[in-house]
Amino acid sequence: MNKRLCRMLWVALLVALLLGPVLPVHAVPAARPAGYRLDNAIIDLVVQPGKTYTHRMVLSNPADGPEADVAVYVGGFGQVLDGKYVLLTESEDKSPYSGVSCIQGISASNFHLKPGGSQEVVVTLSIPEDYGPYTRYALIYIHCVPRGGSGVAFASAFNVPVILTPANVEPQYAGEITELVAKPVESGKPIEVVATVKNTSNPHFRAVVTVNLLDAAGTLVTSMPRVDVPATKSVFAK
Repeated sequence: MNKRLCRMLWVALLVALLLGPVLPVHAVPAARPAGYRLDNAIIDLVVQPGKTYTHRMVLSNPADGPEADVAVYVGGFGQVLDGKYVLLTESEDKSPYSGVSCIQGISASNFHLKPGGSQEVVVTLSIPEDYGPYTRYALIYIHCVPRGGSGVAFASAFNVPVILTPANVEPQYAGEITELVAKPVESGKPIEVVATVKNTSNPHFRAVVTVNLLDAAGTLVTSMPRVDVPATKSVFAK
């Protein structure tokens, strides 16, 4: 494939990214670990500055479930390209859209869960007066370490998204392509194009990407199906 075709592919991808609609997305709780159950496993609130909110979750263990020690952590809300949530440490959570500071308390940060037992976890959130017009994000990580005498160690965990959207603020969806790189093209090998899209809106969204491959005459050779790309405001990027 010649350099001209490579350039045309690059331009086609750029146009597709620019023209693709920007769509809102609602966070989906992580898959439930086997055995344990967490009710109300997402905190998605419309908040008022200066107000305090509480959210109650209940972690349950079935009668035949493993006895466990449980720890609850609060951190930044990271998300990788496949959509999985990642807990960010204090040093990683540098986004101005972090909502970690709004989480004022966890009623039970360490507890023991017996078979057939349950534990309520109450999260208290305090919204500052100068909250601003942007949605903010955090993640609550609930880590269960079962006890057992088999000598086999394993753990289960829940990622609880925290999404705090300011009331009376009109969503503005926008984004910009900050980098677009086409890797060297080699015959018989996949063509790799890497695009970086920056979220410049006030909430999170998913960008819809379509890639069209053109030949040297400008004729469409093939088109890649639309791909949804998560664009959470607090994704950790090096």
